[in-house]
Amino acid sequence: MFAGFRLRVLSVMVLALPLTLGTVSPVQGNPEPPGGGERVIKPPIDAVFTGAFSGSEATFTVAGACRKIAVAFGPFILPMTASEFANMTADNIEDLRFRGVGPAGCFSAAGGEDVVVSRVTNFNNTGTVLGAEISIVGVQPR
Repeated sequence: MFAGFRLRVLSVMVLALPLTLGTVSPVQGNPEPPGGGERVIKPPIDAVFTGAFSGSEATFTVAGACRKIAVAFGPFILPMTASEFANMTADNIEDLRFRGVGPAGCFSAAGGEDVVVSRVTNFNNTGTVLGAEISIVGVQPR
């Protein structure tokens, strides 16, 4: 089951990521769980979160599916040291908020919602490359 999902996600990454316009500012990804003044929007996006470290920054991408629609966003480029990247854990990814990247047709027709990582599984970090299966929910003010 997951092997087919991973193959579809990899296909989305190969096909969709070159279509991504530019990069997103590092301030876009902050640990910030949904607050009391927000409502969580479902269904969650089941996705693969990948990261690679080079020089003095890490590049992260997200690719998955929402309502059987292929979605991808990123790359997110964050300045960090090799040690910071090597020490990243699943806890560092959970509750990450990405502002304004909700895909059209997933949480709403227009998209653009904030999204928050709600679950992290199968996390692996080699020190220079990391990956995890994640679930992402949309959030919006009440």
